[in-house]
Amino acid sequence: ITTIGEAAFSNCTSLVKINIPANVTCINTNVFANCSSLASIDIPNSVTSIGYSAFGSCSSLTNINIPDSVTSIDTEAFSGCSSLTSIVLPDSVTTVGEDVFRACTNLESMVLSKNIEVLPYGFACDCISLNNVVLPEHLKLKIRLSVIQHSKQLICLMKSNLFQYLRTLMISALLTLMLHSTEVNLL
Repeated sequence: ITTIGEAAFSNCTSLVKINIPANVTCINTNVFANCSSLASIDIPNSVTSIGYSAFGSCSSLTNINIPDSVTSIDTEAFSGCSSLTSIVLPDSVTTVGEDVFRACTNLESMVLSKNIEVLPYGFACDCISLNNVVLPEHLKLKIRLSVIQHSKQLICLMKSNLFQYLRTLMISALLTLMLHSTEVNLL
């Protein structure tokens, strides 16, 4: 087995744990979507891509370890994972789809891959607990309101580069962000 078929375990609300075989290279569309009891999963080092809504609405998922082999994470892969508190995207990740972490309401911190250049539409929208984000130094800040809309706080830890980022932003984009977020902390 090298791939898990689309929606193979979708809506298995009693599924608590799963062991993905070490030779699986792709976790396809909706494979574990709506598995509301799934609490933790370790993705094997053989996996290179995580498909559309692969873990969407896994509301009990508190922990997920993404290995260095993963290069792409598709749209809504973790959207609605309301128990997820932190996420680290390894440097192997170069592409993330829209709404990847939308409505992860308990997500407090994230570390982004150094190889992500642009944050897509809805990336962390409705992540109301998000307060700690480590950004790569070269991130192209094409701020779109929906990237972090409804996030209470955004603390950028890349202090040495923050002022370079701010100089490249249009004033109106920054004002729009501030007007639509409850609070924005820039350290």
